[in-house]
Amino acid sequence: MKKLLKCVSVFVLVFALMPIVKADGPAEAITSGNLTLKSIPLTKEKDRMWYPNVQEEFSEWDDYDLDIDDEDINKGVLKKWNEEHDEIIATKNVTITYEYDEAIKKVVDGLIAKLGDNPIEFELNDVEALTYRISADSYLTDHPEYQGEIDFPFFFSNFSLDLMKTIEYKNFNLLVGAGGGYYLNNSNMGELSFIYDDVFYGCGPTTIIQYNAVVFIPEGATDVPKAIKDRLSKYFNVKSVSDTYGNIGPLTAKDLAEIKDRQYYQTNKNDSSSVAGQYATEDEYIASIDYNTFIYGDYATKDSPVYFVEMADGAVAAVVVYEDSEKNADEREFKTSDVGTGIEVSVDGIIPLDTLIHVARVTSGDEYDKIVKILKNNNVDMFDLKMITKSNETITKLDDGKFRVKLPIKEEFKGKELKVYYVGDDDKVEEYKVTISDDGNYAIFETDHFSIYTLAAGAATKNPKTGDSIMIYVAILILSSAYLLTRKLRKN
Repeated sequence: MKKLLKCVSVFVLVFALMPIVKADGPAEAITSGNLTLKSIPLTKEKDRMWYPNVQEEFSEWDDYDLDIDDEDINKGVLKKWNEEHDEIIATKNVTITYEYDEAIKKVVDGLIAKLGDNPIEFELNDVEALTYRISADSYLTDHPEYQGEIDFPFFFSNFSLDLMKTIEYKNFNLLVGAGGGYYLNNSNMGELSFIYDDVFYGCGPTTIIQYNAVVFIPEGATDVPKAIKDRLSKYFNVKSVSDTYGNIGPLTAKDLAEIKDRQYYQTNKNDSSSVAGQYATEDEYIASIDYNTFIYGDYATKDSPVYFVEMADGAVAAVVVYEDSEKNADEREFKTSDVGTGIEVSVDGIIPLDTLIHVARVTSGDEYDKIVKILKNNNVDMFDLKMITKSNETITKLDDGKFRVKLPIKEEFKGKELKVYYVGDDDKVEEYKVTISDDGNYAIFETDHFSIYTLAAGAATKNPKTGDSIMIYVAILILSSAYLLTRKLRKN
């Protein structure tokens, strides 16, 4: 026994003294030489080409570039830029480690195979386009460096419910590489990049997404502001619709184009690499644009009147209208599904259409221990559910409506009595009615807010089919009758 303990002690000591290779982000790797990429191995040329576009989404890469070795994807050269981004101030040969989830990769591989190799194209409908416009303006508020830009890194990808349906509503952050246009119309085009939990899982086919800031109203509508509000109120908390906003308006599409171009000039006039930077004055820049041949989108001309839609939260968007009764009747179904856990959410109520579910499984910690103690049940599945928009707004509660939540039932829970609980900050317990999906794989409940929810299993339940129940009762009746008859015969 002493020898065994001595051997174990020596092993622990040797293990403790072994050098630990730590993989780092770019800021650390420029010194250490060990770089972790949150990505699948970049074996495909297309993935290597588009990965830098994905890196732009993450602030830790703002001052760094990476050249991956064509022969060995586990090696590369990391470069650091100066603050002005006009000079490389450090380089480092790095060893690359790829950090990703193999199960998520398999899901993405399946979706990419389903999408095929041919280009795919989508057009945002009017409510999706307005969701984008409001979210983009919120993004610009948080990122003033892009204010006035015609093109900025805020992609349409997650705003197309047709595209989300194509990928089975899974909560990937989808990026489409390039784009450009104007306030009333725009487009994104590039390889469809899949990101989950800030990890890059590869590129699908070339994807084109069109955007027009239009609202479809019924043909022959006479009260245009009312028709706009009627169309949008199913999806937004609309406060007012008017052809003026403050001291602005009435405007035509041409007027709006000029206002946006003047804003663009003021933001970029000192940037010699921009179009605005080529002109000495704002008026010279505006005079260079032919607004008669300007592209106003598929549903507007230079003379189209502009309407201002103001939301209850103060957000404002400028739109044009187009009479199309069929498109006016087109309704969007909101749904989002977590690729990691299989949890699915649909909504009966108003919610931004770019909202994605974010799920964290809770298996330990103070909150877990508290809930298990209060419920007096440790046979649980616990999830922290959040709904987050593309502009990082967290939707915690629906003022009017319900979330319909489908929780996957693990094998050891099947056939048992299931309940869903929410434990509040005051330790009060709310119990939710649970229904089981027809295939027996999901526990379904409804709520108007999101937080930590607990699926708990109780005693095993027997749910015989109706026909089986009748046969059981008949058998019991026959046996009971036979027993009574036997006793009667014995007495006689």
